[in-house]
Amino acid sequence: MQSANLALSQGTCVVSFDVANSIQSFRSKGLMVPSQEDPMFKQLRQSLLERVARALGNVTVCPIDKNELRIKIWEQVHCRIAGNSRHAVLVTCSEMSDLNSSDEKLNLSINRLFDTDGKMLGYGPRPGFDYLDHQFDELARKISGRPIILAKEGAFKGNTCLYILKELENRGVEVATVILGFCDTKTKTIIEQALEGELVVVRCFENLVEWIADRDLIPFMPGCGRVIGKSVAQSFVPIQTVEGHSCAFPYILPFGMIEKWTSLPTDNTRELSAFFLEVAVSLFDRIGRDTGREIVIGDLLGSHPRVSMPAKVGDGTTLQYQNASVVSFLKQMREKTA
Repeated sequence: MQSANLALSQGTCVVSFDVANSIQSFRSKGLMVPSQEDPMFKQLRQSLLERVARALGNVTVCPIDKNELRIKIWEQVHCRIAGNSRHAVLVTCSEMSDLNSSDEKLNLSINRLFDTDGKMLGYGPRPGFDYLDHQFDELARKISGRPIILAKEGAFKGNTCLYILKELENRGVEVATVILGFCDTKTKTIIEQALEGELVVVRCFENLVEWIADRDLIPFMPGCGRVIGKSVAQSFVPIQTVEGHSCAFPYILPFGMIEKWTSLPTDNTRELSAFFLEVAVSLFDRIGRDTGREIVIGDLLGSHPRVSMPAKVGDGTTLQYQNASVVSFLKQMREKTA
């Protein structure tokens, strides 16, 4: 999610939903989590949509289910590889790669990285993955001169997509097709100008003014927040704790800058932050009861997609102990937001 810094005007705000799916990764750690069909996720979606709609006034709020979107992206991919089996398929998130039926799963784990003040540093790997240069080099080796289909869930301003195309071009990789889950018409034009091949957009909007992802609003969700990075040898990598865990800013208060990062008016952000902290408390309290024990922070770290330690903008190195109760920590944060 990125912010367009809109002054409440007409346009579309995409609200993407992925929590119900991504939280299932906790099952691999022995935790009992609600199924994707659990009513609590439907209630969560409805509450978020209503709150965003009230806050943004004239802006049209468009819900997008990430699972459904990924399926539609793969339908477009399969249409093209069926006619040319020589094409390689490169995706930019592991969740989309899981839908790939072939043995060759080419995945670029790329992420925007931020300093401890919340300012973007540049592009780097997602936590737990190799340097970007190494990833691009290894992908070029595996692709071995074949044309590729690049599949990406969405593009806001298109900067990440342009960066990927440039790095692939630098390594002599031919991009035959780019398939985007969604973007707006301006971004589509920008990418088309940088691409010699075909561009396919599953959902194209006339004026996409914001993109809000539910997982960025709930601490301890896989992939939540803006990952904190550092500069290393003309590149950027996520910072790590001494235990090797990444750190990120959830978008909500008191961690991130929700009014700046989501374009929501300031008078709505405190209530929205308190609401999502309460959601997180209820969710992890239920997981603890169903699992039969209290969930501690260390139970959640190290899964893929990676769960990062929640940090506060301006104080990014202040971390919680791994044996701290998740629910107790979230309640403390809720009190600070009230």
